[in-house]
Amino acid sequence: LHAYYIICDDIIKDETGKIIQINCKYDPDSKGGWTQDGRKVKGTIHWVCKSNSINIEMNLYERLFNNENLGENYLNNLNPNSLKRIKNAKAELSLKNANPNIYYQFLRTGYFKLDKQSNNDRLIFNRSVSLRDTWSKKK
Repeated sequence: LHAYYIICDDIIKDETGKIIQINCKYDPDSKGGWTQDGRKVKGTIHWVCKSNSINIEMNLYERLFNNENLGENYLNNLNPNSLKRIKNAKAELSLKNANPNIYYQFLRTGYFKLDKQSNNDRLIFNRSVSLRDTWSKKK
């Protein structure tokens, strides 16, 4: 967050086509993620260092129904994507000591709270609020 733009110069693959190296450079004119010339990136990736991270599970809750007006049979309007589970997400080490009474914001994803079923060997976070609400766009 608020870092430099990273520009990929070259991708090196082995004989099977597997990526083995990515050569990049940073743009020193983009400190803080902004430039004076008004350039905008098409996408931003936030990452966590694999060697300094922990594995967590995430439950991503969406709206239970596809429509506001349920009709006579509400079962016909159930959202099949109302729950998505991510089993091996990477998170910052500080979440190892997550407080079950605190909400955490995961960048570009939403607000999460530690699940009551969590323990030291299995941390589960439930998304309570998404940062992007698409409900009004569906009307």
